[in-house]
Amino acid sequence: AAAPAPRLTPTNTPLSPACAHYAGTAGGPTKPFGFDAHTPLRAEAAGMLLLDSALLASRARVLDYFQAQEAWVAPDHVVFGLSPPPASAIAGIGGASMGVGAGDRALVHQLCLHTGLPVAAAGGAGGGS
Repeated sequence: AAAPAPRLTPTNTPLSPACAHYAGTAGGPTKPFGFDAHTPLRAEAAGMLLLDSALLASRARVLDYFQAQEAWVAPDHVVFGLSPPPASAIAGIGGASMGVGAGDRALVHQLCLHTGLPVAAAGGAGGGS
């Protein structure tokens, strides 16, 4: 039998600036960030034959998590975009883009403002959301 998964104990340790901005709790006009793995994961999971009930339940929980995340992560706050871009974005090329997106730039922009670094380090990202 497999050992139970370890549980993380909540602490009163303050979040790092990066974690606070990612979670949307840094104060000011911030929103949470997240990454969209629902579309590619759903496509991959469709072909997976899992016979172990624990693996089936885990897959369902992961898919449910990413589907629910779509409700609270704004499209302009998606970092590490794993979903394929719209066909019009990259003509004739399928698959995910690993380029720097609007969400990546927005997160770095917020961190630059928080730490006092020049905003140009964020690739010229605009907005303070």
